[in-house]
Amino acid sequence: MESQWFAYLGLYGFLIAYAIYMLFTYKTDPRYSLNYEKPPSFKRLIWLSSFEKSILLLLLAVFALVPQRELFVVFSFDTNSPSASLIFLGVLSGVLIFFGGMPVNFLISIARRKFLVSKTKRELELDQLLASSMSTPQAHLFFTVFIASMLAGVLEELIFRGYLLGHLLYLTLPVIAIIVQAVFAFVPQLYQGVYNALLSLYGGILFGVVFFLSGSLLAVVVAHVAHDIVGFVFTFSSPKKKK
Repeated sequence: MESQWFAYLGLYGFLIAYAIYMLFTYKTDPRYSLNYEKPPSFKRLIWLSSFEKSILLLLLAVFALVPQRELFVVFSFDTNSPSASLIFLGVLSGVLIFFGGMPVNFLISIARRKFLVSKTKRELELDQLLASSMSTPQAHLFFTVFIASMLAGVLEELIFRGYLLGHLLYLTLPVIAIIVQAVFAFVPQLYQGVYNALLSLYGGILFGVVFFLSGSLLAVVVAHVAHDIVGFVFTFSSPKKKK
């Protein structure tokens, strides 16, 4: 990062871009507003996340170019040179984060049952929206979901770890920076309901830790991709999916 002034400027630009992104997402994504004349296709729904994050990424790039900042620096591309060890670290981290998420998800489910928290009206409506949009054959569905999710994951790392966490680490303590960026990544997932979105908060924190400890955007991008690949293998190879 060039200077503390640029770090504050970058954070201010993020807040503006983030506000625009949230407003745009609410207006265009039926999963947020639950306002639609007919259910959108599942293909459209899964690509919306990538499209919305692309808008946020573009806004951040434009705001960075106005004061003539280097995008490689702004998005933390200048941290470490690519290496086999970083790729291995990323793969290992992604796999561990996925399996670590299993007990976290289990604990969330237990807490929900213990406190008798049933599905909210929003969650039920969202389930209905997703169910009514799914009419794609499983093979095509797998490929489409896989590609869209990989892209969304890479964009998320560029935005929340490469850009936001990269700026926050220059301005505050690492633990605070990691938590703050995870919260910003968590908020757009609240359309699923608080309990359903908590797993994304867990992931945001651990991906932030990977970025901080490795000092590499590549490592955390690989970690996110590896995490999603393992998730897809478990999801689409489970006995329930084969029936």
